[in-house]
Amino acid sequence: MKQSWILSDLHILGTDDPLYLSLVQKLKSIGSSDISLIFAGDIFDVMVGASEVFTHQYSAFFDELRRLTGLGVEIHVIEGNHDFHLKSWGRIFAEGGPGKLQVHANEFTFERGGKKLYIAHGDLVDRSQVSYLALRKFFRNRLLAALTSLRVTQEPIGKAWHWVGKRASGYSSGRRSTEMAGFEPDTLPQIRKKFRNFAALKILEGFDFVILGHCHDLDQMNFQVGGRKGEYWNVGFPRAHKTFVVFDETNGEVYRQPL
Repeated sequence: MKQSWILSDLHILGTDDPLYLSLVQKLKSIGSSDISLIFAGDIFDVMVGASEVFTHQYSAFFDELRRLTGLGVEIHVIEGNHDFHLKSWGRIFAEGGPGKLQVHANEFTFERGGKKLYIAHGDLVDRSQVSYLALRKFFRNRLLAALTSLRVTQEPIGKAWHWVGKRASGYSSGRRSTEMAGFEPDTLPQIRKKFRNFAALKILEGFDFVILGHCHDLDQMNFQVGGRKGEYWNVGFPRAHKTFVVFDETNGEVYRQPL
């Protein structure tokens, strides 16, 4: 059975986070290349580049990725708004096996089992967030990318990112709420409408499934637009919803699976 597992918005807080332990165990359960992995952003609450600060801290995760590429598992990583400059991850897998790991800045599209899928983190859906888009552009500029990729700067920059990320994520108090939400409840209808409209446009472009994250909204909708049928799925917030999204190539269906 050929499957693609799509995970996003885990916002892993540390190695003692139960969600991190669940993720590692889920990866350990993969025993063949029949499974492909798509990490659609914000897997970690802060992850910038391939600094040893991060790769050492989350060694169990990276060890599993090495094992899986050795099995021939195809792995795709889409950068989110909490994890970026991940192109340097390719260095970690330079000696990999028959599998491959590819990093995508914004989106990943593919066709399998006669179905076309569009997958993105979703932070570019709302183009009205001008201040966020400007900040996103700043953090992803070429200078920061180059500094992050240099071995001589990895440790100090990794520590700096870790320090900033911890405080931005509320670590300074020593803990963080496990009920973190994506948006305030009163803004959810507006956000949901924007994400659904975005999905409808992608379906008009020819995609059968549009899978997004970012807004933490466990949403799903079937569309029939312009004579085309398609489905929109949002991964939601696994910390609260305890699921991720699966595309089954055998029957051409998308569904949720427990994490």
